[in-house]
Amino acid sequence: MGDLKKVRKMQLQRVAGLLGILLALCTFGCQKSPPPKPVQVTGLVVYSNGQPVTGKVITFFPSDDNNSRGVAPTIVLEGKDGRFKVECLPGKYKVTMMPIPIGSGGGPGNIESPPDKDAGKGKETISAKRLEPYRSTNTTPWEVTVLPEGTPEQKLVVQ
Repeated sequence: MGDLKKVRKMQLQRVAGLLGILLALCTFGCQKSPPPKPVQVTGLVVYSNGQPVTGKVITFFPSDDNNSRGVAPTIVLEGKDGRFKVECLPGKYKVTMMPIPIGSGGGPGNIESPPDKDAGKGKETISAKRLEPYRSTNTTPWEVTVLPEGTPEQKLVVQ
């Protein structure tokens, strides 16, 4: 009988040891990894002839599980060169474009573009019909993948 008690005691010690190891693995191995850090994304929005797009708003909508809890960064293309700079969490984004709303300084808004001051001056402008596919995440052809280590400059072309 004494040997049986020793065997059971050894078995219990082994089970307790294994449970201790499993607990340690779960405690240290199951910790949440830190959230990803935002990455700077730069780029250029141009018409198909290479002219820069200005006076529009582009928005990066998160479109995968990696960044689904992130915000949708919005950038106003107010410079004359069509360049943008934004910080995004790594992941895929659908990028939309809209005109800057009339009254965007807090007054009543409108989704139509204001009259284009460059119309008739040899500079390309964008019609509401041509802009239509870029307004929605369902129809925009623009998708950007932001890499954790950084993303090369993006070039978004209005076709």
